[in-house]
Amino acid sequence: MQQRRSDYDCGFVDTLWAAVAAIAAAVQTAVIVCAAAYALGQVREARRARNLTTLIYLNGAIDADSAHEDRRRLFNELPDVLTAQLSSEHYALIYRIVRLFTFIGDLVDKGLLDFELIAATHARPISRISQRLEPWIRKQRDTDPTFAQAFVSLGRRCMAWDIDRHGYENRAVFYKHVDNQSATAVEPTANCSE
Repeated sequence: MQQRRSDYDCGFVDTLWAAVAAIAAAVQTAVIVCAAAYALGQVREARRARNLTTLIYLNGAIDADSAHEDRRRLFNELPDVLTAQLSSEHYALIYRIVRLFTFIGDLVDKGLLDFELIAATHARPISRISQRLEPWIRKQRDTDPTFAQAFVSLGRRCMAWDIDRHGYENRAVFYKHVDNQSATAVEPTANCSE
């Protein structure tokens, strides 16, 4: 009889330990799921922080006085036909603008910067500048077929985004100088750079 009692006790203990192990496994799984959810949140937060840091830097570059002056000169001082012979000063001015916006386009294309962030803050100026410079960029592509490809793509995406959000009618005032379809639009303010 002594033997049976210990067999019964061992079975009970085994069942008890199996239950404890099952509970521990469930708790461990819950902890892992919580840790994974937390880690995912941290990854998202890190991406948002990176986007914000990049956007702050780019806003500084886009909104710098020298950049505003370059864009003002692009629309008000440079010849209407940018494919004509340009002075070295005008060429350098155009190249600075193209280089900045190509860099932004590359960041967007590589997924390092969210397009929506750029479009929400700079869609109109980017698409307007892209349209103004597109003939010059096409001329440069005679020697380099991929020249400023990211900039042109970004400009087109920004234009589509702007039209989608604000409609074509609101777009006309801002694009009169570079869009023949809106030539009858209301005149923009004088010396408008954006």
